[in-house]
Amino acid sequence: KLDAAAFGATNAISIDYAVMEKTAHAAVVPVACGWSDIGSWRQVWELSDKDGLGNAARGAAVFEDSRNCNVSTDRALVALEGVDDLVVVATQDAVLVSRQKDANGLKRLVAKLKVAAPEV
Repeated sequence: KLDAAAFGATNAISIDYAVMEKTAHAAVVPVACGWSDIGSWRQVWELSDKDGLGNAARGAAVFEDSRNCNVSTDRALVALEGVDDLVVVATQDAVLVSRQKDANGLKRLVAKLKVAAPEV
């Protein structure tokens, strides 16, 4: 189990830079396993099963006149009407609504959320 304080003090960088580029004791083996380094909600949507209008849902969702949306909910039913290219993530304690293409905006929002609601 990792020490919470030590882990919290680490830099948020990928394992490639943090470990793999610094060790001489690693090996690489080619493999074809369908791996995707998912780094955005857009990529999650691209890998998801979609309806005829490009909407993807994990959990209870209803779409009306909406296209290319991505919904993930573990609680409430999410209903979208007349919207395109949105990500909606609904959990027990928060709801996120974002444009799929705006990864940098999402990063800025997450930084603000850490200040506004650090306990969430």
